[in-house]
Amino acid sequence: MGMRSGSRALAAASSVLLATACAGGGEARDFGGRWKPLNQYAASSEAIALREEQVFQATPMDGTLHGLLARWARDAGSGLDYRHPFDFTLHEPVRRVHAGRLQDALAQLEDAFDGYGLAIRVEAGRIVVATDPGGGG
Repeated sequence: MGMRSGSRALAAASSVLLATACAGGGEARDFGGRWKPLNQYAASSEAIALREEQVFQATPMDGTLHGLLARWARDAGSGLDYRHPFDFTLHEPVRRVHAGRLQDALAQLEDAFDGYGLAIRVEAGRIVVATDPGGGG
């Protein structure tokens, strides 16, 4: 008998829930907020950049100077000619390197490694890293 009354109670509760779910106000709710109707043209056109402006900066994931410059060379569509006998870990001054032009970024990078005997430049369309005879090392 306990099972039968439990089944009846469940059926009754289900019926009530179903009836209240289907009973609406008859009209769709008016949703406020910022929304745009679909399939309509804007009144004016807006320019959308197909390529974002290139920014040359270091990330900790680059790890070393060679790794950073290899990435920059790929991003710039050029090559890397690393002639210096040593690679260097990236250090705090490299964080400030940030430029839209490769040449500017390389000049900033060379300043960040001042005293390490590095000459960093673009030569024949390639990034070249060589020993700077006038700078430490």
